[in-house]
Amino acid sequence: MPATLLDTVLYTAEVVNTPSRVALDLDRARERLTGIAVRPIEREAEAVLEEIRVRDEARRRENLERPGSAPCDRPAVDPVYLLSDLPVLPGTQERSFRSDHSHSRR
Repeated sequence: MPATLLDTVLYTAEVVNTPSRVALDLDRARERLTGIAVRPIEREAEAVLEEIRVRDEARRRENLERPGSAPCDRPAVDPVYLLSDLPVLPGTQERSFRSDHSHSRR
């Protein structure tokens, strides 16, 4: 069945109504029509996302089966180096990080 595009919708208001009631009815009708139009797009997007999930899961399993890539095969993490553990380069002075208060205001 070919897709039919609608670009005009006829709305008939109830005989007894108020402007706010007409606005509310139009909003509800607009939401229903938008939902009808969006449903096929959402289904297609969900199908594409499912294909991506399946592909990613297959790649993840493939990577885990490759030697050396499993989490248990990874080397241990080195400890964090502290600034005080770094060697002083020749020709440079070791910097003192303590505050010098000899020039404080009197």
